[in-house]
Amino acid sequence: MSGFKVLTIGQPSLPNSLSISINAFYSFLKQQEKDVDEEIRLWVVGDIQMKQQTQELAEKLKIVDKVDFRLFEQVDIKGLLSKVDVFLFPAHEGANIAVAEALSFGVPVLCFANEKAEELVDHSCGFKIPYTEYYRSSTQFAEFLNMIYADPMVLNLLSKGAKKLFRRKFLWNKKGKAVIQTFSEMFYQGAVPVSIRA
Repeated sequence: MSGFKVLTIGQPSLPNSLSISINAFYSFLKQQEKDVDEEIRLWVVGDIQMKQQTQELAEKLKIVDKVDFRLFEQVDIKGLLSKVDVFLFPAHEGANIAVAEALSFGVPVLCFANEKAEELVDHSCGFKIPYTEYYRSSTQFAEFLNMIYADPMVLNLLSKGAKKLFRRKFLWNKKGKAVIQTFSEMFYQGAVPVSIRA
């Protein structure tokens, strides 16, 4: 596959979720051949403190050139979702509206298996892993990233499954559409990338 973009969104109340994503992406990169595709990227969305955390960890892992950061208040989530291949969401608090947004764009979701995720993500549109040790969580997410990256057919099937599941669960009436639209307008405006090298 040529080009592969992964989106992750930091959770202010769960700082470990961001580091799990970055370490998972790092482990995924290590599984690739020596000449890694230049178009493989991790896009991180978070606040200014998360920018610093992202920069420090990316520098430590020597993957600064593979990680791009965007601030919460300056991001166009729909614009990002239209360009990414996978949404990596290792939040312990469960799935939120961002997962629904990802599914609406046909973006497969990787997340923890919890009560809310059970309602939004199944084998047709993504993968869920059980809660476990920090290192093992990153490793398991990396394995699924590699599975999707290595086989375009898997990505295609998950993408179709994501759209189908979204239509079934969220477009059953106008109220569902209104909830998605209202949230998007409230929280996502104008995409402005922020280099973690700054």
